Amino acid sequence: MTSNIAFYARYSSDQQKETSIDDQLRRCRDIAQKHGIAPDDVLIFKDEALSGTWKHDHKREGYLALIAAWDTNALSLVIVDEFGRLTRDGVEQALLVRRLENNRRVRLLTDDGIDTNQPNWQLQLGLLGLVGQQSTRDTQHRVERGMVGQLERGYMIATPGFGYDLLREIDAVGNHLGTRWKINPTEADIVREIYARREHGQSMHQIATWLNNAGVPCSRKAKKPYGGFWRPSRIRNLLTNKVYRGEFFWHGSTTYRTKAKKLGIDSEERVFHRPELRLVTDETWHRCNDMSGTRTG
Repeated sequence: MTSNIAFYARYSSDQQKETSIDDQLRRCRDIAQKHGIAPDDVLIFKDEALSGTWKHDHKREGYLALIAAWDTNALSLVIVDEFGRLTRDGVEQALLVRRLENNRRVRLLTDDGIDTNQPNWQLQLGLLGLVGQQSTRDTQHRVERGMVGQLERGYMIATPGFGYDLLREIDAVGNHLGTRWKINPTEADIVREIYARREHGQSMHQIATWLNNAGVPCSRKAKKPYGGFWRPSRIRNLLTNKVYRGEFFWHGSTTYRTKAKKLGIDSEERVFHRPELRLVTDETWHRCNDMSGTRTG
């Protein structure tokens, strides 16, 4: 009876391909066979395009289902390609060790040498966990370094704002060099009209009403059936976007500044000039943002 054997596989979208799931499951079968186990009937748990950090734990349905089956004693053996596939978060790693120590009915096998039936597995697992955590930090550093490098080369690193389209730049042999933004003439005219109306005293609520009555598609796609409408807060976000005056700010978003404050780190902004993306003058941008009033005023 092998239905109490579980395989878990996961890949992160920024590092691996979708075929990684199949590759990992194949290695899980190889691990089982190496230990003399014939996994004829296996429970498969998997998560696709999700990292192993704590930020994505609540989204990893496969991992959550694995833990639920584990805690109800539905499993006796868990096999995974690498321990880091289960988690790269230090707290969650510690919880897994505690779960393994408190329930010896479950055995963990990995291709990087973990076998909880062997002595001193805790030390080995702890070392692998530390390596996985550092690998995540190194990856984050490389990604940020690469993003700044692209900005310095004149490319863009974010989804185009309202008023722009994405233009992928490819070299002669088909390699992706980077992405640029180009002005979308139709949307750019709408952006300029929004600034003009605000500059002439219209409230954000009035501007949103005009856009909705005119049937202009909202700059943000609807996430819910009753969404997809221009709202005063959306107008405010558009008016305060510095790219419309030809500047892109690295670490300049409210989201990043809030995160930096929470972490207790300095929020260092860098400005990258993009004159080819300018839609309004500096004077117009400042007049619209210096106007007194509430969020909708």
